[in-house]
Amino acid sequence: MAINRLAQSNPTADTDTLLHTSTRNAIVSIIATNTSSAADVTMWTVPSGAGSAGYVYHAYESPLPGNNTLETFRFAIEDGDELYVKSSTAFVSFSLNGIYESNGTSNITVASLSASPTENTLGDVWVNTDEDVVYFWDGSTWIATGAIGGVQTRWIYTATGGETTLSGTDDNGLTLSYTPGFEQIYLNGVLLIKDDDYTATTGTSITGLTGLAINDIIQIITLDVTTVDNTYTQAQVDALLASNEAGLNPFFLPGI
Repeated sequence: MAINRLAQSNPTADTDTLLHTSTRNAIVSIIATNTSSAADVTMWTVPSGAGSAGYVYHAYESPLPGNNTLETFRFAIEDGDELYVKSSTAFVSFSLNGIYESNGTSNITVASLSASPTENTLGDVWVNTDEDVVYFWDGSTWIATGAIGGVQTRWIYTATGGETTLSGTDDNGLTLSYTPGFEQIYLNGVLLIKDDDYTATTGTSITGLTGLAINDIIQIITLDVTTVDNTYTQAQVDALLASNEAGLNPFFLPGI
């Protein structure tokens, strides 16, 4: 299972504080720790789309003595749920820990979403439900599994600010080169959509980007396209077979 600390906060007294907005389904618990005098703590979830009337409380004005900790029972959250906390004093800190869905293999989490997940762990798998493409998290970005086994090139560039076109050499001296239609472009780890977010037609430059911010990281992942040379067309093969049937091809021996 993939276990992550999803959020932490030390809110001011008597303030409804958004601790976390979920980006995927998970099993979570909230830990409240009091470092001073006695306090009352409240922790609740607003389910996605429920609005303020849809509170689900996990603790309501529960007393928490000084120098003590309180943890909720584990509970399920879904994509878009909002988790809130509140304390009667400013000396209570909150921590949210989550266990993601797993396929049974240690440290591999599978998420089926239209948008790329956040708070990722090395080895996480994302099924893009819009593209029907499977990606894995390599520790810094999402990589399409279609790239595995191919000849892959990664062009990495740190923006100086304002760029709308990319070309030339990257941070490591690699010159940008790709086959149009066989590129994937990531901005700070988020996959961009071709023709909506950028244009890639020349094989040596990317255009149509929204102006980049300083220190934005662009990664352009390309696959080499392999062609097969010195092959016969179907028409040529048909002609060879026809000549054999007519007895004109000395390299074909008749059957006995």
